[in-house]
Amino acid sequence: MKTFQLTAKKKITLALLVVIALALLIFIINVQMNQPDILPANYMERLKNPGMTGDYIGLWKSRWHEENKAWIYPAKQYAIYAVVALACLSAWVAASKAKFWK
Repeated sequence: MKTFQLTAKKKITLALLVVIALALLIFIINVQMNQPDILPANYMERLKNPGMTGDYIGLWKSRWHEENKAWIYPAKQYAIYAVVALACLSAWVAASKAKFWK
């Protein structure tokens, strides 16, 4: 197995990436735990048109999540993509042999 040469710059960068990833994971878990268990068939259409409420009101487990549902679910998706990107970036930083990290 390859051993990584972690310099001080790499350690600081990796620590920052971990903190950002943890904050995003906390957001993702929060949204996941508070979203409805059963989504209506036209869920994505309702996200695109916040004026459509109907029987969807009250499905979320907290009032704040219900009031902000139009942007919370898409933000959760972007947060998932960001966590994946941070994981790839962390692997690249750890494996990098560029002079910048020395």
